[in-house]
Amino acid sequence: MIDSKFSYDSEAELLDEARSIMDCSFAERSELKERLSALGITKHHLTELFEKRFDISPEQYIAQKRFQRAKELLDDGERVTDTAFAVGMESIASFTTFFKKQAGVSPSEYALQQILEHPYCFCETALGVIRIEENSYGITSLRFADNKTEIALPGGKGIYLTDTKSQILEYFAKKRRSFDVPLSVRGSEFQKSVWNALRDIPYGETRSYQQVAESIGNKKAVRAVGMANNRNPIIIMIPCHRVVGKDGKLVGYAGGIERKQYLLEIETA
Repeated sequence: MIDSKFSYDSEAELLDEARSIMDCSFAERSELKERLSALGITKHHLTELFEKRFDISPEQYIAQKRFQRAKELLDDGERVTDTAFAVGMESIASFTTFFKKQAGVSPSEYALQQILEHPYCFCETALGVIRIEENSYGITSLRFADNKTEIALPGGKGIYLTDTKSQILEYFAKKRRSFDVPLSVRGSEFQKSVWNALRDIPYGETRSYQQVAESIGNKKAVRAVGMANNRNPIIIMIPCHRVVGKDGKLVGYAGGIERKQYLLEIETA
């Protein structure tokens, strides 16, 4: 007998629904608790279902998802502080303890390890140092390197790094409007659709989040577009700085509004 106030044909369906909620809401503890409670299933029964299907408790499942997401964010160059709060941890100390228990190293040590294991270089620009990273398929990351410890590390050699660095410098010198190095981005299909739409925004022009949502055929996904825009792993080449508020106001740029304004001024001068 399934003790849920909703109709499910089997315990498997109920478990899949609970797992889906955990996959989407694990970072927001209050939201997670509320959505699971809405299923009408007791905590005891939920634990029984998880241990029967996955041989782990719901808490262990959430911990796995939280750890997986934390690694993804750190791999993408997110700061430890931002990563901690993005995965629902209440403090840096608790996140460090949690991550070290899972990985055997602290999040800072893990992030440094990722930096050293991938071909990368640094590019000094008028807006600060930019870190460029690649894999065998193309550029995977282009972001501002504001961490002095990171900048102090020696750069490496790769397939696309030199060309990318040259093209970025040409862009800042107003001698280049487009880029022709291959990109290799990791993200959901929705995120990739948004990033492709950003690349279609012409040099010197801007689009609102609403316009980007409409361009990908999902006019109601304005908020999701904003989140994907914020998660853009390759600044400038995927021009998230060209997306503005509906009233033209400069909002939502990971590198800071002043940097966003500077980039737009380069293109409209």
